[in-house]
Amino acid sequence: KNKILEFRNKIRVAYKEHNTYLESTNIGILYNAADFDFSIISDAEKNLTFDGKKVVTIGFENHVTENSLLFNSKDISTIGKIKKESLKNFINQPFDFLIALDISGNDFFKYILVSSKAICKIGFDTEQHTKILQMAIKMESDKTQAVTTILKYLKMIS
Repeated sequence: KNKILEFRNKIRVAYKEHNTYLESTNIGILYNAADFDFSIISDAEKNLTFDGKKVVTIGFENHVTENSLLFNSKDISTIGKIKKESLKNFINQPFDFLIALDISGNDFFKYILVSSKAICKIGFDTEQHTKILQMAIKMESDKTQAVTTILKYLKMIS
């Protein structure tokens, strides 16, 4: 399963060229709601919006929900077909950067991360995500500080 995800990610990234942060206009935030409180996500979104970026967020939640800003395992079939329209739209957006906030290694989260058409994927340096991300940042113990660090390094991309 992991080999298929790695191969699929390599195909998606192979012919894409990244933008600098200043050139970027469209940024996605994919997060695991069990790991990161929505207030942290909201603060990150405000930070990026302040810089003139269009930001789209979607989160993984274990519990069944009708919220269009969240998805769960029931929104992805056993063969990988996406059932939720808002999730399909998120995957198909060609984000300049996609910020992946997950420390659990959830397979559904990884599937969406790999499936995304984002040009550059940024997240935490975990065993589960290292081969998927183009930029991996060491996870700090304080989650708010960890997200702040990701944004700091994202803004340095030139």
